[in-house]
Amino acid sequence: MKKLIQLLLLSIILVSCTPAQASWFGGSDLNIKLGNLEHQLKIQQGKTHELSQIACFLGIACVLFFIVGTAIGAKTRHDATQPTA
Repeated sequence: MKKLIQLLLLSIILVSCTPAQASWFGGSDLNIKLGNLEHQLKIQQGKTHELSQIACFLGIACVLFFIVGTAIGAKTRHDATQPTA
């Protein structure tokens, strides 16, 4: 019974409190600036992600071209050493 009374009193106290403003700054101008900066940061991170995907694709393409070029070069060198009839 004592726990129930404590719980009720705690809930009454918490309900009567005013909610805190979720911000680091007191002024609304600073909140707007902070929101704009966060938006710019998200855009920059998106661009960085796109560029890393492009770099990965180009790296894989370079490796594939290297393998194909090596195979063609080996075949050409092998054919060049063969006597022609």
